[in-house]
Amino acid sequence: VLADRIKKENKGMLADVAIEGTGTSGALNQACSCVKNHGRIVLLGNPAQDTRLSRDNHSLILKKELELRGIWNSCYSGFLSDEWSYTIEMMEQGRLNVKDLITHKRGLEDLPKLLEEISRGNKDICKGMFVT
Repeated sequence: VLADRIKKENKGMLADVAIEGTGTSGALNQACSCVKNHGRIVLLGNPAQDTRLSRDNHSLILKKELELRGIWNSCYSGFLSDEWSYTIEMMEQGRLNVKDLITHKRGLEDLPKLLEEISRGNKDICKGMFVT
């Protein structure tokens, strides 16, 4: 269980913030168990279908007094422009090279150091990526 792994890596504490970047029900429900009381869940992922929250996790949001915050990250199907499809099309045509964008890949154990580097404004980091 992810919440157990977070506690193990974080001196027995759950996360202050969970960033949900997939737009899926599973990720949103999992985020509820991963953040501490009075924590925050940031919704970043564009949903491809209805997002469903289980009753147990709805209760966790209330019990833990969690804050949910939405972050607009791009336009997608159904809006005036579809940035996702346009970007994929440009990548497929070789007109947009993204290989150099991901400059740092780190595992969970190195994530705190990467986040510290980002917060200090390390100009060498374009995109930091968490990998397992």
